[in-house]
Parts: sequence; structure tokens; C-alpha cells
Amino acid sequence: MFASWVMTVAAMGVLSALLEALLPDGPLRRTALVAIGLVMLVAIASPLNSLLSEVGVWTE
Repeated sequence: MFASWVMTVAAMGVLSALLEALLPDGPLRRTALVAIGLVMLVAIASPLNSLLSEVGVWTE
């Protein structure tokens, strides 16, 4: 699980760097960088749900 998460985050990092290099300057670039940052945040935080449920934090 950890290895796949690391590979996902690494792939997202490479993809975001490529997209950032291709973006033109201007307001579209700023908007795209915010969207890329949000996607990276979700990719990094995705294992927290399973980790916290194993610990017992998310009990119903």
C-alpha cells in the first residue's frame, strides 16, 4: 500500500511539473496551478482515511 502511494505521488509530481512547464503565463496559469495543487493535496492525503479507520478514529 505504501509503495503504490509513493508511486502515485511521484507520478503526480512529474505530471504536474510537465503541465506547469507547458502552461502559458497569465490568469490561466494561476488557475491551473491551484487546481494542480488541490489534486496533489488529495493524492497525498488519500491514505489518511484508511489509516485513521484502522486506528479507530472514524468509528460510526
